[in-house]
Amino acid sequence: MEFDEYQTLAAKTVKMDLDQPEGRMELVFGLMSEVGSLAQAFKLYLRDSVGLEAQRSRLVEDIGDVQWYLAMIARSLDIGLEDVVQSNLGRITDRYSLTSADALIDVADFDAGYPPTEVFPRRMVFRIEASDGPANDPSAHASFFVEAAAPYVFDPPVETDGKPLGFRLGQSIGDPVNDNSATDDGYRFHDAVHVAFMAVLGWSPVMRHLLRVKRKSDPLIDRTQDGARARDLEEALSAVLKVFSTGRNHYAKDSDVDGEVRDLIRRVVADLEVSKAPIWLWASAIAQGYSAMNALRAKGSGWLIADLDRRSVEFRTERPVL
Repeated sequence: MEFDEYQTLAAKTVKMDLDQPEGRMELVFGLMSEVGSLAQAFKLYLRDSVGLEAQRSRLVEDIGDVQWYLAMIARSLDIGLEDVVQSNLGRITDRYSLTSADALIDVADFDAGYPPTEVFPRRMVFRIEASDGPANDPSAHASFFVEAAAPYVFDPPVETDGKPLGFRLGQSIGDPVNDNSATDDGYRFHDAVHVAFMAVLGWSPVMRHLLRVKRKSDPLIDRTQDGARARDLEEALSAVLKVFSTGRNHYAKDSDVDGEVRDLIRRVVADLEVSKAPIWLWASAIAQGYSAMNALRAKGSGWLIADLDRRSVEFRTERPVL
């Protein structure tokens, strides 16, 4: 039986007026009652060791009643049950991957079709150095250097309209970063999160700006996806993620990026190309970025290797070889 067919047949058994507020409230109260009945069955299982298999008939009945009330609530709002389940399936597969490597096949490649001078290298090595002294001292900072990249297409240097493109190996990118905080919270190493966005998502307006690999061959993309507003949104998201991290185990694993954080990401990036990336991939990027950032905070300096093909970023205490 199709979902919409069930909803149509079930509607013939409705006794309340679904067009009136009272009828809709009666549906909601009925749903609450049936969920309570389900809870009672599990209470008997946990407290009195009444096996769930022994309550099978009751559970089938209660689950069916829950389904009926949900279907009728949807119908009272002129929402088809098929639309509900399709929307829900899309949402949960966005938030939580159903597979592993196979799930990456449909992930958008934001560099596809652009010249070699406008795309991220597939593998990169960054060296991070932190100044000596207390971390919350205004002079304490961290600096990022690009040590290796493959492929590297800026030797000899490339220019457009007299302006240099790309980055130089061995040189720093961006300005030295301070925590800008009264406490040592390690935020001076937060560029590791931007590196993770680049490596795992294949997206980071901040890294495009720092590496000077903006997609200028497409003026619209250059302005809307690689421009200042997109960078500001990424920086704002990074700052908010740091605030949220305290109560979420500092994103030690993907599941620490909980539903509230995932919903926040969806809202922040809704108008950006990266909205095409599934939220479960964001969770991986955040967990990997924070792992690298926390390792840098603990060690004070080190190396990061970003691999866009493997969608990974890793911290190393010694210089890795590409």
